[in-house]
Amino acid sequence: MVASLCGHCGQAPASKRCTLCGLTIYCDRACQRNHWQRHKRACRDLRRNPQSDVGRKTTTTTLPLPTESDDDADDTQEYAIPTLHPNVFLAASTSTLNNIDTLRTLLIDHVSAPPPTRLSHATTRTYTEWMRRRDEFLRRFRDMPRTTCETLLQAYDARVGQFAAEEATLITPNTMLRTVDAVIARLGSHGAIAWLDTAPLHHIRDFDDGPAEDSKTHRSFSNTPSPTQRMWDFLNQTRDNNHHVHVAVGYVDLSMLLDVDLCHGPNVVVRWVGYEGSVFCVAKALVMRQMLLHNASVDSILQVWYSAAWLRRTLDDFAAAVRGVLSGLSSPAFSTVALLLRHWQDQSPTLAVARRTWLAKTTAAALDPIANSIEARHRAYLTDYFLTGELLDASVGSVTLCCLPPMFESTSHTNESALASIDATQLLAAAVASNGDVVAAFVRLRRRHIGLLQRHLLAGHVVIDIRPPAQPLVSSPSWLLDELAAHLPTTMSWGNAIDRMSPKALHELAQRCGAIRTLHGGWSVRWPQWTQGASYVDVAAGEPQAVLLASVRGAFAGMRHRLAAQVIMRSPPVLRPSDCVDYGLCCVAKGQWATSFVTSGVDAIVHYSDLVPLNSFAPGLQTVNVTWSYK
Repeated sequence: MVASLCGHCGQAPASKRCTLCGLTIYCDRACQRNHWQRHKRACRDLRRNPQSDVGRKTTTTTLPLPTESDDDADDTQEYAIPTLHPNVFLAASTSTLNNIDTLRTLLIDHVSAPPPTRLSHATTRTYTEWMRRRDEFLRRFRDMPRTTCETLLQAYDARVGQFAAEEATLITPNTMLRTVDAVIARLGSHGAIAWLDTAPLHHIRDFDDGPAEDSKTHRSFSNTPSPTQRMWDFLNQTRDNNHHVHVAVGYVDLSMLLDVDLCHGPNVVVRWVGYEGSVFCVAKALVMRQMLLHNASVDSILQVWYSAAWLRRTLDDFAAAVRGVLSGLSSPAFSTVALLLRHWQDQSPTLAVARRTWLAKTTAAALDPIANSIEARHRAYLTDYFLTGELLDASVGSVTLCCLPPMFESTSHTNESALASIDATQLLAAAVASNGDVVAAFVRLRRRHIGLLQRHLLAGHVVIDIRPPAQPLVSSPSWLLDELAAHLPTTMSWGNAIDRMSPKALHELAQRCGAIRTLHGGWSVRWPQWTQGASYVDVAAGEPQAVLLASVRGAFAGMRHRLAAQVIMRSPPVLRPSDCVDYGLCCVAKGQWATSFVTSGVDAIVHYSDLVPLNSFAPGLQTVNVTWSYK
């Protein structure tokens, strides 16, 4: 077991602990004295144990506070600290560390005064849930045998040895197992187990329609990068004139317009037509379009789009945009959208309400990516974002996040992260240029993207046509499908309809709604369920270990070369070993799945397929984008 390092010099193993806060640890008495001036304020703050702002009182433990007159004195005493497993250290601290600032300190460095933070409200819930999850992992993996994964585990352990010992063990369960539960979770059914054990490597099994999309899910923004850049590249290479139509089915938000270079000439006009089943998404998209067209500030648009809390100026710009949308919304097809907008126009949630709402949507898993930043100051920036959801300064809560009418039935979408909505290659390259601050890099990129889209809209190069709430999939009425076809789309994006429909049904729908030479695109996260060899579960009990490990090494070597971000992030990332291996296997298997999916359609041709680059600061390791057309 590796000991914790000194909180002052960061070099030598710690052997002593501050007796006042019980958190800060040192290698010797000299480091402890030298660090006191910087540590004393954090030491005092950690012992105040503020009450939660969410209306619940917390059980606090009062520790002695130093007097203000002894600022230069060293109030610490010397006593030995044993070498502890990080999880043991955390578990031992549970009785006194019961607020969000303490959790933040642990996540960042837990040994020195943290950088300034916007967090001013404390809560117990997140810390308690985080600790419960870690304890559950330890019990679960301690009691299980290693069974068939011993060889794979040893090979992978050698690769993760480069991780900082505390963070690797804190975030990562250290065993990979092929259990019945793992197999069922991987396949989604008992009936596929026989296929898993008998099918050849990369065989694609048949599948039927998946679960329907829940249009009542309350999403603040898209949680996956848009696949449309490749589609626009195709459009710009093959266009016959300067007028193009893109039809987006299940768009969630307008982010695909931020992620592409739309115009390559002064006379180009792109018409974007959006169909979305969620009333929330349609209402917010209408407001975003209004703000863009009426020259709202880029920062106001950015906050409404992605932030859980806003400036007062942003709230004013939002309210003006809502009034503008309502004044022109006369169609009965938008009646439910208008009801939601009328509720929004007079709302002004407090910052405390926004933070409470954000934390209610956040589980412990959302905090795991923090460990992927190498430096403590970088982890500090990420911690601020993951615990508050705030981008830029804020004084009020987000109306779209916090304020839904009581009559609107909705399901909260958990663990939302704006960092998941953007291409990881762009984000990490920008983070390197931002001295490792991933959140600042995201803000800078989106400011540029929003400003460019706003200029295109104001110049008339882009037209955004947002249709009434509708989900044009299998059960859609014929008039809706006729309407889609009448647009004569140059390109069409189908969102994750690939996961909701059988390949045959989706191809029939795409051919019904598209035009000659229409380029279609979509993305899938469920494709590994249908592909033999896309998960460690498939090969853990078999012999092709060399193929497996080579795929993992190749995937991460390629990722490091492509991202050039190893100066700020850990590589391989701090994930469960099984997730890392799955990512490597998916990199190898994706092509076979994409070819199988596309060629199941009559006269269909694959144009492009690729696994979304691994984003260590956001969930989702296996999303595949695919584009195709028909002869």
